Amino acid sequence: MDNDTVEFDGRIFKRNSDNYFWTSIKGRVVLMHRYVWEKANGPLRKGWVVHHRNGNRGDNRLDNLLAMTHSDHNTVHSLENPRSVNELLLSWAKKPKSKAHMDKIRASQLAGYKKPPTKDVTCQWCARAFKAYRTKGVKWCSFSCANHGVRAGKKKHE
Repeated sequence: MDNDTVEFDGRIFKRNSDNYFWTSIKGRVVLMHRYVWEKANGPLRKGWVVHHRNGNRGDNRLDNLLAMTHSDHNTVHSLENPRSVNELLLSWAKKPKSKAHMDKIRASQLAGYKKPPTKDVTCQWCARAFKAYRTKGVKWCSFSCANHGVRAGKKKHE
């Protein structure tokens, strides 16, 4: 097999353009990292995803996979400091016993997390000053201003 196909559990997984391995089972696309995790731990709970600890989408070893809520997954990927990400991932529970148990673990893990500093930005539509965690690509203070800005060809209103 080449670098774009992998065999696992008698199934052939192919690499897609996002570097994830996938296969089709009963007409549905199944990603390999999720398949490997569910094979070892049972079905994922609704709203949960499987995260690659080392960030390599092609590394689907069980010890590199971690189940977490979609919200926590977004938090992990939004943290700017790689050390904070690693500390957070190392302390995450692999398989929670219950929702209350997971909520308790999550609260303790995020207790030391500090949001990145906000920056001052000016809305390109209404000229109102507002705060944002990032400035790249941030142009409008609200969905309403964004809609007006896009409709008006991104011209500042007068």
